Amino acid sequence: MKKLLFFTMLLIAGCTKLAHQTGDISQRQQQKVVRSKNGVVTTAHPLATDAGVKMLAAGGNAMDAAVAAAFTLSVVEPSMSGIGGRAQILIYTPADGVHGIDATTQAPAFYEFDDTAGVEYGYQTIAVPGVVKGLTDGLSNFGSMALTQVMQPAIGYAQNGFELLPEEALRQESVNEVLKEFEGTLQHFLNEDSTTKKSGTWIIQYDLSAVLKAISEEGPDVFYQGWIADAMVRDVRANGGFLTLEGLKNYRTEKSHVVSGVYRGYDIKGLWLPAYGAITIEALQILEKMQMNMNDDREWARSIYHAVQAAS
Repeated sequence: MKKLLFFTMLLIAGCTKLAHQTGDISQRQQQKVVRSKNGVVTTAHPLATDAGVKMLAAGGNAMDAAVAAAFTLSVVEPSMSGIGGRAQILIYTPADGVHGIDATTQAPAFYEFDDTAGVEYGYQTIAVPGVVKGLTDGLSNFGSMALTQVMQPAIGYAQNGFELLPEEALRQESVNEVLKEFEGTLQHFLNEDSTTKKSGTWIIQYDLSAVLKAISEEGPDVFYQGWIADAMVRDVRANGGFLTLEGLKNYRTEKSHVVSGVYRGYDIKGLWLPAYGAITIEALQILEKMQMNMNDDREWARSIYHAVQAAS
């Protein structure tokens, strides 16, 4: 049977070692599609894609590229990605096959659902983030490069700046009123007059660069137990949230449940909830069944036509 890995998650990594030659992989900032005989990197932002491409060009593998791209997305596309969120990582290696890392957010042990009933955003919705642990676990287990190297593009864009793209500017504008409500978002995402930043604005994030640099040099412990953890808990608790130092310290990623299916003769692998692998497989199989029914209908109509033609 033909083999195909179909991924529905935040990150994709096929951890095979790739050989590279100078000039094999290159990308201009605004290119949406780049072809290479040695690897594939796809993200929602050209700078993040470029970060992954640079890892491949330097001799890294797919996990190196995925981690570099993910950390870069947290800088250049904060409305969609961030180190305070969650990650689902599907990995394939020739030796071990397909498995995944579940780095979803976790609620504190004492949390009760009624504590936040009806709350849609804000400090009370903040749980223990999983992205940093998920990415660093993935890199240490399947990558080939140092954390300092794969995080360098993200640190560079945070410290030196990047041009805000139209889609990100539009998303931030759509939640302008919400951004005004909190000191942090007001300071980091809005202009002095509380308006959102326009497309093309040069964005520099010194505080974020300091956080990313600390993670790159000290590893995930500084995020879950060090000064970054202290700062997060202090701010969240002061504003009515539930995050605790104990919850951060005890955070662990888990092994994902991998689901399987078949579509047009291809084996498909995906991740169970909170990713949407099972739903995607189901949708593909529904489409395949519809296509088969359409083919049967056409064949039936063709046979009727030929029968009428023969009778006449």
